[in-house]
Amino acid sequence: MCIVRVPRRGRSGQSSKWVKSVEAKGVNIQVWPIDARELPGWITERMRQAGLQPDRGAVVLIADRVEGNLLAAGQEIEKLRLILGEGKVSADDVSTAVANSSRYDVFKLVDAALTGDAKRALKILSGLRAEGIEPVIIVWALTRELRILANLTETVSKGLDLANGMQKTGVWRNRQALVRSCIGRHQHGDFHRLLKTASHADQAAKGQSRADPWQLSTDIVLGISTR
Repeated sequence: MCIVRVPRRGRSGQSSKWVKSVEAKGVNIQVWPIDARELPGWITERMRQAGLQPDRGAVVLIADRVEGNLLAAGQEIEKLRLILGEGKVSADDVSTAVANSSRYDVFKLVDAALTGDAKRALKILSGLRAEGIEPVIIVWALTRELRILANLTETVSKGLDLANGMQKTGVWRNRQALVRSCIGRHQHGDFHRLLKTASHADQAAKGQSRADPWQLSTDIVLGISTR
């Protein structure tokens, strides 16, 4: 079986010769990405399917937390169902459930790596694995942070101001010190090399290679943490 995955195509792309050839030999399935405007509706529907009745505040809080990653959103919804049970869910319920949960999460993993605390980062990674968190979610979070770090190192290499770069990149103010310290520990090109490792990890996490996504994630975490 051969799967061909391509970006979204316009009307002219749909009628191209190669698309017609694929359709003649197989099946053409269009899967439209969910944008930021549609994400709250998607989260609301998934929560209702899980037996949860969220108010708008709860939905907005989850949407902000997962930042567009549907796998992470699914994990958050399942966690809420396990902690709160079925029924109404408010923003306060979401905040309390997150605060009371002893489970590690990918955001703590990323922050520990940025801080340079390799021991804690690896402990969190081990905890995530023990809890059955899908490695694709781990790789997504690490890749997202690496892209930001790589872009910011390019900014610095061009002699531009890091603070302005972080603001334009959307780095939250309470995380800017973490990002600044991490960039200060590394040389130009380090994050680009780690992005290549992240690409291999993504393929492994999706079953597209025989590599171990957890080992590759460990390599990435160590690469971010130490220098």
